[in-house]
Parts: sequence; C-alpha cells; structure tokens
Amino acid sequence: MNCENPERAARTIIHECTHYRYGIGESQWAESVCVAQELKHKYKRDYLTISEKRRIIKAVKEGYPEYNWRKGGRFMANKVGITDKISFLFEKAKAGHCSYDEMQQIKEYTVQHSNDMIIGRFFGYSVSDYAIASLKWINTTESLSLFNEVFSPLSDNRKKEINELIEKKLYLQV
Repeated sequence: MNCENPERAARTIIHECTHYRYGIGESQWAESVCVAQELKHKYKRDYLTISEKRRIIKAVKEGYPEYNWRKGGRFMANKVGITDKISFLFEKAKAGHCSYDEMQQIKEYTVQHSNDMIIGRFFGYSVSDYAIASLKWINTTESLSLFNEVFSPLSDNRKKEINELIEKKLYLQV
C-alpha cells in the first residue's frame, strides 16, 4: 500500500471495508458514508457534527461528479447474504409454516443481525427485524411462542418499528 502515513493507511482500509461491509458503492451517498466512517476513526468518536457531514457531502460531490447521489449506485446486499436471508424469510411467511430446522434458522437471524440498524438495513429494516416479523407472519403456535420470546425484551422503539413492519406484510408484495 502506498500511503502517506499509518493513519492515512488505516483510514483507507476503513473506507474500503465500509464499502464491503454495507455492500455499497458507485454513488455519492456511498462515498459519503465511507468518508464519514474514516473521519469518525480519525476524530476518535462515534458521531459527526452536522457541519462535518455537510463538508463531507460537499467534498464528495466535488470529488465524484460522475456519480449521482443515489441513483445508479451499487447495492451489493447479497454479497453478505442479506437478500438471500430476506427471501428465505418471505418464503416461510408466505407458506405459513416451517420445519423445526427452519425455525432455528429464523431464530438465529433474530440475533445475528441485530446490530445492522443504520446502514445495514434493507428497505428500512434489518434482517433481524424481518426475522422477528416473519415469526408473527408464519403464525403457528411455535412461531408465535418464539416471537414472544425474542420480542418481549426489545426496547419500545424497536418494538414499534417491528410492529410497523408486521403491519406492512411486505412478504405479500414479493
């Protein structure tokens, strides 16, 4: 790697890993997200001020004029298996039943992705949210029991979001 110093090398790695982790690229928005992660590392904090975010967006728009803000960007969700997992959950919800092993897989999804809450969302919800909602959608005694087990300890905010997802019944639109 040909970088000016170790800090710049670290920022470059963080930038590229952000592309990979969230499966995003080829848009000004994606570049802004990656630069934001770089700068949070540089400033040694987990937030950026509004003015810092505005500076990032301005710099990215100047540095990447060939990209649109969001349109035409690359969303590589399946690189990390997100679309496969969502498809599996929708398939089980449509069927209205699943095997014991499939139920265990859904249970694993309810916790495995619980930290993907901001950028790691798929149409506004994490895989964990979809997994929890699918337990309600499947609507069997076993799935509802598991739903209550994983739903009850959640924060009121998270419960509200998941209830909104449940009401949307997105699995019926696929």
